Amino acid sequence: MQFLMPAYGRNPAAISDGEGAWVLNTDGKRYLNGIAGIATALHKELSNTPGVIEIRNNGMMISIELERPCVELTARGFDAGLLINVTADNVVRFAPPMIMTDKQARSLVDGVSTLITTFCNAQLATVN
Repeated sequence: MQFLMPAYGRNPAAISDGEGAWVLNTDGKRYLNGIAGIATALHKELSNTPGVIEIRNNGMMISIELERPCVELTARGFDAGLLINVTADNVVRFAPPMIMTDKQARSLVDGVSTLITTFCNAQLATVN
C-alpha cells in the first residue's frame, strides 16, 4: 500500500510501501531510504572509537557526543564538504536530506567517521 503526500513547490513526495519510507522525486526517480542506515552505519564505524560517548538519532537528526569540546569540527567538516553543527560544546549534530542515494549516504558516513576518528585520535595523542 502506498500513500502519496502533497508535494509543495515541486518538493519530493514521500511514500510508504511497508518496508520503510521511500522518496519519489519529481523526476520520477525512486530513492531508497538511504538515510535510514546512516545512524546504524555510524554506530558500526564509531562504536569503538576512543572519545565517542554516544551516537543517537531522532528521526533525521543524528548526533554524536564526544568526550571533549569539538567546536572546531564545524569548520573542519565544512572544509571536507560536510554540513555539520556542534552543540553543547561536544555534540556533533547533522540532519541528512531525505533525498539521498545509497552512494551519497555511504559518502556521508565515511566523511563523518573519518572526521571524528581523526579528531578523537589527535586528541588522544595530545593527552598521551
